[in-house]
Amino acid sequence: MTLRCPNSTNNLLYMTPESYPCYDAPVWHLEEASVAAIEEQGLLPDIRIPQLSESAGPKIAVILAQDKHPARLQKDFTIHPSHIESVTVAGGHPIFLTYKRISEQLQKHRPDGILLLGGFFRSPKDWYLQPPAEDVDERGQAYLDTLVYAQNHRLPVLGICAGMQMLAGFCGAKMITDVKGHLVGHNQIVHPVQILPSSRLYEIAQAEEIGVNSYHKEAVAADFAGECLITARAPDGIVEAIEPKRPWNNFVLGLQWHPERGFAGTQNFRRNLFQTFIDACRR
Repeated sequence: MTLRCPNSTNNLLYMTPESYPCYDAPVWHLEEASVAAIEEQGLLPDIRIPQLSESAGPKIAVILAQDKHPARLQKDFTIHPSHIESVTVAGGHPIFLTYKRISEQLQKHRPDGILLLGGFFRSPKDWYLQPPAEDVDERGQAYLDTLVYAQNHRLPVLGICAGMQMLAGFCGAKMITDVKGHLVGHNQIVHPVQILPSSRLYEIAQAEEIGVNSYHKEAVAADFAGECLITARAPDGIVEAIEPKRPWNNFVLGLQWHPERGFAGTQNFRRNLFQTFIDACRR
C-alpha cells in the first residue's frame, strides 16, 4: 500500500453529538468504522468538532475514549463536552487522537500538553498487586506511548481517573481493584479529600480539603506508590491525587476524581485547575 500524506484532506473526520445510556448529556462521537476506514488507507485521522474553531492557544492532545452504543457492534470514539469546555474556556485548543500510530499522531500535531481522560480500559497486568488475566489493551498502550512522548518533550500532563492511574503506573506505582464505595457518580460531591499542603495540588486548590465526585473501581495502592507523591486521600485512605517525585515539567498531576464536570460547589477548583494546566502548556 502506498502511504498518502497525513495532511491530506481525505483524512478529515467531524465528530457529531449523540446520546449514550452511560452519560448525562450528549457526547461528541465518531463511529469506529469511520476511523478504521481512514487508517486502512494509510492515513492519520484528522478529527475535529464542527463548532470548535482553530485557536492560537496551546494545543492539548486528548486521547479519545471508547464507549459502546446499543445500536452498534463496535465501540465509538467519544469525548464528553465537559472536557472540551474545560480546555477551551482556559484558552487551550484540544487535538483529538486515536490509538493506532500514536507516535506519528503526536509528531504530526506537536502538542503543548497532554490530557489523559478516564474510562474503562486495561493497564499492564504487572502493575496490579493481584495481576488480572488480561494485559494492557490498545488504548492503554496509547496512553503509555503518549506519556513517553510527554516525558521526552517535558510537556505538562493532567491525568483524570484512569488517566491518573496510567500516570502513576508509569511512575512505578501498583494498583488495586474492586474498590468499594467509589463507583458512585460524576455530578455530585461524594466525599472530601485531604490535600497535602506542600503539593502542587494545594497551590491550585488553596485548601487542605475540598469535596469531590467519585466514579472509579480501581485505585493506586497507597503502600506501593512507586516514584509518586500521594497528594490527596479520601477519608477511607484511597489515593485521590498523585504527583511524580521528580516531574519532567512543573505541571504533572493526576486526580482520581472528575474535576472537569464542574457542578455546584466545584466550579472554582475546576477553573483554577484547568487555567493552571493551560498556562503551564502555554509556557
